[in-house]
Amino acid sequence: AFTFVLGVEAGNRDGSLASFSNYDADGPTFSAFGEDKLYNYELRAPGVAIMSTFPGGKYKALNGTSMASPLVAGAISRLLQCKEYSSKEVLFGDLIHARKKSSNQMVDFRAAYEITDADRTPELQLVTYAMVDTINGGDGDGTPDAGETIELYPTFRNVWGIANNITFTLSVGEAEDPEIVEILDGTIEFGKPLSSYAKGKSNNPIRFKINDECADGRHIRLLLRATCDNIAQPI
Repeated sequence: AFTFVLGVEAGNRDGSLASFSNYDADGPTFSAFGEDKLYNYELRAPGVAIMSTFPGGKYKALNGTSMASPLVAGAISRLLQCKEYSSKEVLFGDLIHARKKSSNQMVDFRAAYEITDADRTPELQLVTYAMVDTINGGDGDGTPDAGETIELYPTFRNVWGIANNITFTLSVGEAEDPEIVEILDGTIEFGKPLSSYAKGKSNNPIRFKINDECADGRHIRLLLRATCDNIAQPI
């Protein structure tokens, strides 16, 4: 799952995941295990009963991701002969999204070849956020407290496409007391575009003020929503 590695799962003949295969429970475009190290590029290719050479000058039907990975490597080599990609990330994104459209989850190199710029719609994911509580007399301990005005800086990651004109808003969560937090800003501009699989922290914060009477240690549910040009689905 390192950023420079394309992970390959082994599939059965029907496209289902082989019982012995490696896999990632987080899926091909998200990871909860260290965003600085993991990007989770993953595909699935045939890895069961693949005819291969065998010691002693023989041939044998073998199973394994060791069978699936060479199929992917060879097909990518051919794809790169036929089509130019602006970056490795665009190539990986095309392959992953071609898999998503496949009926059996196997990588579909013909579908990947047919993808154009118009097909590459951005997808935003919230990676993390930073909160600043030093304005208007805040105590600066990094924890929102009653009466403090908080600046929140989200970090987004874009999956596929180019995310231009990113904006985000904040609202009080459903079933939450609407008086507990005052949202001080409307729609905020992120301040920069995100290319394929790029991530970045917002140049601009969104601000909210916690009610002076808020109980200590209370959990407050807030909803952060984001969108951009040509996005497949706002978050």
